[in-house]
Amino acid sequence: MTLNKNLINIFEKLINNKKYSFKILNCINQLEKKGLIDNVTELFLIKVTIIISSYYPTKIKFIYTFLKILYISKIEDKFELFKKIRKMNFEYYEEDILDNYHMDKLIFKTFELLYNSSKINNELPITILNEIILNCNKIKIDDKLLRIKLYLMYINKSNIIVCSCFIENTRSNIVYLKVMELCGVTTKIINNFLINK
Repeated sequence: MTLNKNLINIFEKLINNKKYSFKILNCINQLEKKGLIDNVTELFLIKVTIIISSYYPTKIKFIYTFLKILYISKIEDKFELFKKIRKMNFEYYEEDILDNYHMDKLIFKTFELLYNSSKINNELPITILNEIILNCNKIKIDDKLLRIKLYLMYINKSNIIVCSCFIENTRSNIVYLKVMELCGVTTKIINNFLINK
């Protein structure tokens, strides 16, 4: 997507922050130019940024920092995460699966986890989100809304782990291992239940 003056002006007015409006749009645009996301995902990220910044205007700097880390990070989980994201059909989920309640939960709970885990390590949100999406994709169900609800469960439980580890001053690799164990064991239990049903 081309960053024209009108888009920048509209975005600036919507997020009400001149300093970060261009920086955020530029980061999202660079992700698309690198081929990490497509146009639909780019528009979805812009929409999510507007929604989050309207509720949490003081978190705009974090949004920019997170997007910048997504852009510059070299960790393998980043590339795995973007592979999974490119396979998602955001238009389908937004128009056909998710009502406003589930969309809000999806956006704000994910943001809360990203924000909290970034306090431990800047790249930890990428690793945790990749692990959660990986395990959601492993669950053998066709019901898309149920898959979203399971994603939200993983997000909530992971956030509890992150917050407790933050209080205990735990290293990021221990946090990741706890989240990985939670997701892996839960996915296995769910799949075993579905097979034996």
